[in-house]
Amino acid sequence: PTLFLSYYEALVDYVPHITAWLHQGISFIPGTYAHDWPLSFLIAYLFTKAGVPVNLFFEWAVIPIYFIEAYLVYLIASVILNKKDVSLAVLLFGLISLQSEGGLLTLFYNPQIVGGTFLLLSLYLTLKLATKKATGWKTWSALCVSVFLMILSHHLTVIYFILTLLGVAILSRIKKSRLLDLDLRIFPFLTIFTSVTWIVYSFIVYQARVSEWINALISIILAGQQYPNTYNSLGLQAFLKLPLLDLISFTIVPIFIACLFLIDIVKIRRNSLDGLNRSRIFSWLSCDKATFLTVGMISPLAVVCIFGLAFNGLLYPIRIIAVVLCLLCPLGSIAVTDLLSSKSKKIRILIILLVILVTFLSIFWTYRIVQRTVPSLISRLLNQP
Repeated sequence: PTLFLSYYEALVDYVPHITAWLHQGISFIPGTYAHDWPLSFLIAYLFTKAGVPVNLFFEWAVIPIYFIEAYLVYLIASVILNKKDVSLAVLLFGLISLQSEGGLLTLFYNPQIVGGTFLLLSLYLTLKLATKKATGWKTWSALCVSVFLMILSHHLTVIYFILTLLGVAILSRIKKSRLLDLDLRIFPFLTIFTSVTWIVYSFIVYQARVSEWINALISIILAGQQYPNTYNSLGLQAFLKLPLLDLISFTIVPIFIACLFLIDIVKIRRNSLDGLNRSRIFSWLSCDKATFLTVGMISPLAVVCIFGLAFNGLLYPIRIIAVVLCLLCPLGSIAVTDLLSSKSKKIRILIILLVILVTFLSIFWTYRIVQRTVPSLISRLLNQP
């Protein structure tokens, strides 16, 4: 079913650009995705020009990309955690990828999934510099290149990246601690660098789109108008109208990973360093760099996600949820490891059964996406001129 959906979605929205390029050469038509965010299309063109069949590429390219993203999640976990084995972070990423309608992870090759890959790569390089595990100009150069390639991939991914940087930058001003041994100066610098680079690029390449976005935002904030359907995804009202089983199958993974994160937070709070003022609610943030970085990165994303759910899917909150879940994988993996290492056999059996249940319901959610979406995609395909 996944490949079936991939085939029709790609055929309707993306394949025509690559087919035209193969016959007529590369041509960037203003106002199209291939013009405004060309990287994913250029990658597809290079592979198909080298002899890979177009349909085969759009059906299967997503698989190696998922493996790359899983490895990047593993690297992120390795950087922020002082643990030798963080492989369970990849398991949690696998559960998220099953719910691939999130937009960061998709059922088909498109600009969003390429942007998501460079988002994870940029975060990995940023965290490597922040944790002082890399300081050379090569890492800085790779980071700048990765950020620019992300800008060429998809605009929303850039916004999510800026929010993660901004969150850590703000938290570092609110909660200062010398115990973390982090170089936090990188976050405000990179926030400004990414924002300026993206703004300059967007006003040069797709200024008309930026004007539309700004006018739409002004309309909804000041005039109380409904956000244009062009930019809508899934708002809270539409989400609550889903059948009960669909609601459960979609929310089971976010709830499961969020609970693992909270379990780890409780453990860190309980085992906070001696000498800290435990009466202060957020003293535990100064105890663990992984917790500090994770809370900083996800906080602004969570706020924007709630805002988006309330305003008809503004900024695609379902995609934001996927980003947040990826960022929770490292700490979630530690919680799973602790539970599986529990002396209680009942707890070990319970966590295994929970993982099986969550996996099953995630697969069911993907099946329901295909069931609801494929007929409309086929209709769109048949109605193409």
